[in-house]
Amino acid sequence: MFPPFSLVHTTKRFVEAATGDVNLEQILFPVAHSPSPRLALNVLIDLLVGLGIAPPTVRLVHIGDEAPVVHGTLATEAGAKVELIGGDVVETILRLAREQGTDMIVMATAGHHGFLDALRGSTTERVLRQAPCPVLALPAV
Repeated sequence: MFPPFSLVHTTKRFVEAATGDVNLEQILFPVAHSPSPRLALNVLIDLLVGLGIAPPTVRLVHIGDEAPVVHGTLATEAGAKVELIGGDVVETILRLAREQGTDMIVMATAGHHGFLDALRGSTTERVLRQAPCPVLALPAV
């Protein structure tokens, strides 16, 4: 008899299990006005420094009309330009991650907002469930 579900991992990993080599070249960083991406950006910088990784390509995107201003060293190195992209937030993040071969998605999360989030999950939870790569989800303070 087969189990009712499979534990096969189909997502991309940024640490090679056999060698321990780290491959973190493409990072997708969706930003919003709320929650602020500042803490998530600082944690990402600390992670990259701690792993001894040269600055990767960080794509800052905002799904919507008016992009927030992003401050921080990594944002400055990335040109501090936030791309504006239209579409459904979750679907667009997942599509961009697949199209660009993203190694990691980094998101600030504020938890649930209202009845719908309680039922279907927050934006971050929905991205996490379907992401083709690891997701670094950090609570905003």
